[in-house]
Amino acid sequence: MIRSSGMETRFYKRSVLVALQSIIKHSSELAYAVIRCDALRVINACLEEFDQCLKENAALCLSNIARHGEDLSQLIIDSGSLPLLIICLQEPDINLRRAAACVLGDIAKHSISLAQNVVDVSGIWNLVKQTTETCPKLQKQAFASLAQISKHTPDFAELILEASIFPQVLTALKNKDMTLRKEAANLVKELTKHTFETCQVVVNSGAIFALVSFLEEAKGSLTIPGIMALGYIAAHSDVQALNILKAHALVQLKNILQEEKDEVKSAAVWAIGLIGRHSANHANAVSEIGLLPIILSYYLNPECSEDLKEKCKRCLKQVLEKCIDMEALQAILYNSPPNILKYVVAQFSKLLPRNAKARRAFVVSGSLRKIQEIDTEPGSALSLHIAAINNCFPEDVVKFYSPGYPEMLLERVEAYEQETN
Repeated sequence: MIRSSGMETRFYKRSVLVALQSIIKHSSELAYAVIRCDALRVINACLEEFDQCLKENAALCLSNIARHGEDLSQLIIDSGSLPLLIICLQEPDINLRRAAACVLGDIAKHSISLAQNVVDVSGIWNLVKQTTETCPKLQKQAFASLAQISKHTPDFAELILEASIFPQVLTALKNKDMTLRKEAANLVKELTKHTFETCQVVVNSGAIFALVSFLEEAKGSLTIPGIMALGYIAAHSDVQALNILKAHALVQLKNILQEEKDEVKSAAVWAIGLIGRHSANHANAVSEIGLLPIILSYYLNPECSEDLKEKCKRCLKQVLEKCIDMEALQAILYNSPPNILKYVVAQFSKLLPRNAKARRAFVVSGSLRKIQEIDTEPGSALSLHIAAINNCFPEDVVKFYSPGYPEMLLERVEAYEQETN
């Protein structure tokens, strides 16, 4: 096909490029086979043609090649395609620009060095420029490709922020097109995960409220990038986590926990743990809206995935170690397995010595009785915490609520009656 005399006509070239796309897309082996036939030279020559449709087909060929791996992407770079793709991004045709943006993302996603090659040809500036267009499909692709660059290093993230991406991101996060909002949220996720400084720039731009609004309206797996973006923001500092709380993000995360997909629940639980781990105020915000029993129920559910259970376990540990909400702690005391129970009991051992009213409520609620029923190994951390709790109460009260004590009293009553007779 490539060496045919028909390659002199643009219509034949289009057909050849479409055929090559169909071959290349299936595997890296087929892509290598096509490249060995001198296809990259022909594809690059088509990128220099005047016909916009021909250029688009050539770019799509490169995209299919680049998707297969780092080595194939490097061959594209070595063939001199990148400057031609940048020129394509400056053409008037929207479809051509979308295809060119797609190639840059497919190349950049594989490694830092490949992404650096894209950056070196002014790829970031040209991609950011595409986000100012009104075509949602072009915007989606531009955001997606920028996210592929940003994910590698803080330096790339800073370059994207310096290119004034955020007015477009905030606008996209409010768009009616949910998939566009998802791509914008995904870019925010990649920008915020690296350092506190880049995250602070994103937060100062007003991203938190936009993300929470997105989560309120999005459904299913579309929410995952937005959830993870909030998680990364919360992870960097207690102040940023507090800003997330002020935006009522926990309400949306609680609603998301009703989703059927475990992957969505896993993301939400992960973010909740990162929000609640900073201080007592953060942890109490999590406990006050009833999230702890929900997360515990997922951890105990045998039908939930192992990934979800692991994230639930980590989240409970992070929040419980800071939680001082007695009612919330008592609510999960009865159902918690030993590996979670140790965190609950540890908090009781810290809180009860300082609060007389809490000690009374602890007895009335039956929590003291439950504590006495826990089997522990002598000298273990759990047994030490239980001893600290018992020291907060008179010895006879502790004895009264110990397992078997009521039966022992009844036996004494019976024995006493026999003596009287």
